[in-house]
Amino acid sequence: MSIYFQASFIFSRHNTRVIIAIVWFIAFCHIFPYFWYNECYITYDAISWSWNFAPTRCGFIISTYTDYYTSVAIFTAMSSVDFMTLILLIIHRKHSHFTSSDESVKRRKVEIRFFMQSCLQGILFFYEIFNFYYISTLNTNRWFVFMTSTFAWEICHCLDGFVVVLFHFRRRIFLANSSPHAPRSQTNHAQQRAPTTNFKSTKISLL
Repeated sequence: MSIYFQASFIFSRHNTRVIIAIVWFIAFCHIFPYFWYNECYITYDAISWSWNFAPTRCGFIISTYTDYYTSVAIFTAMSSVDFMTLILLIIHRKHSHFTSSDESVKRRKVEIRFFMQSCLQGILFFYEIFNFYYISTLNTNRWFVFMTSTFAWEICHCLDGFVVVLFHFRRRIFLANSSPHAPRSQTNHAQQRAPTTNFKSTKISLL
């Protein structure tokens, strides 16, 4: 999810604590029903190669409300924020087209990179939800069900991490680490030249 505002304003110390508390509360509400493991659970079916919720009232509630509706709500919020971010980026680009400094251009590139990362992660999230809750129900073949439910679920989490690495990978870090002795060798050469220069100057003064 990409937000086009100043990070220092949104992620102040107080706001950050509130956001973390909300996230932890939602996460706890999400897992709380599973303490009743006889009624609320998810099992892997080795015959259909898929994950299934418990065929109980609690299983229906966690599959419908705490999983499906929550996922749809999160995706809707992500898409709405990304759409507003796109509009704000376009508006800001028009107003700052003739007055952009090098620093603002560099900052704009970073903001666009974060925006593109958020869009790709949103697409992956939609791919997971759409496949798991709709496409997988169109056919009973277990390979079809596996590829559109279990595999789609796992590949979404794998590619989500790959997207983060893709947009924030810094090759110069590895280039700097590949030659750690370069600055030290220059310092050593400078130190080795220093005594020679002092010796010559001393010899000249004695003459």
